[in-house]
Parts: sequence; C-alpha cells; structure tokens
Amino acid sequence: MNLQKNGMNGQERKEWEALCRQYNVDSLYEAIQGCREELEFLIHCAERLEPHTEEEEETPFNTYRPQRFSAPETAV
Repeated sequence: MNLQKNGMNGQERKEWEALCRQYNVDSLYEAIQGCREELEFLIHCAERLEPHTEEEEETPFNTYRPQRFSAPETAV
C-alpha cells in the first residue's frame, strides 16, 4: 500500500508504524481496534471509581461491553 498516495505524511506514517508495533499487528485497522478496546477498558475502570447515578443516560462511552479482538475477514 502506498501511504503517500493515500494522503499520509511522514509523521502520520511513523505514528501508524508505532501503533502497529505496539499492538503487534499488520494493519492500521487492527491497531485502531486495539486502541478502541484499550479505551473501553479504561472507561470501565474509571466508571468503577465514580458511582453511576440513575440520571445518567447510558452511552457507548459509559457502558462497558468486553469485546474479543478479532482481525477483519478478508475477501477471497
């Protein structure tokens, strides 16, 4: 994949490569999914520190749903 062709500059490419190394994955999509799961876990931990009030509306950001990391299916 030509990253310059897709509008990614040198700094973005370095950040992309660092994310892929951090999550030990080969694609940006997989790295983003790893970040999302980590963020959901941190939100869950933070919610345990602050009591949930009945007035709060449940949103994707305050409702923890554990997800198992899975790679996207590839078309053949």
